Amino acid sequence: MTEINEFLKQRDEDVRWNLRTPVEIIDSDIFPDLDDLLLEKRRWVRIRDVVAVAVDLKNSTMLDFRRQARTSTRLYEAVIGNCVAITKNFQADFVDIQGDGLFALYYGDRAQERAMAASITLKTFSQRSIVPRIGEVMDERFPKTGLKTGMSAGVLVVKKVGKRNNNEPV
Repeated sequence: MTEINEFLKQRDEDVRWNLRTPVEIIDSDIFPDLDDLLLEKRRWVRIRDVVAVAVDLKNSTMLDFRRQARTSTRLYEAVIGNCVAITKNFQADFVDIQGDGLFALYYGDRAQERAMAASITLKTFSQRSIVPRIGEVMDERFPKTGLKTGMSAGVLVVKKVGKRNNNEPV
């Protein structure tokens, strides 16, 4: 128990330091190369007019990986790979896969139009391909699914966060 208490005390000190130590924010017109986002520096990059498209597999929490592992994993591969292809088709500037979903960032020339076209295409893909194909292959006990999509636009700040050998852009 002493070890965990000491560990939590260190986390508390880290929180205190981070909340009191200033950061530098650099404005940019382009999304930075991920290699340029330094973990060790308290430097964030701010990009204006970024549009995010988010996609998530509806009712995925209802998938039972004990009984439906093969079916569910086939669904994940069919859905996520095609969602990446769709977002890239509309020149997404950044794509990140998170479990059974992803988000794509668009900025620069015609960012809103490209993002809107990607979002509409994702929803159309869900209605024309995912839902009907699932109906052909899965039985009626398989959860009703498809894609949930959303968009948001605004200012984005980005930096690598985490610990060395275990960090991601945030």
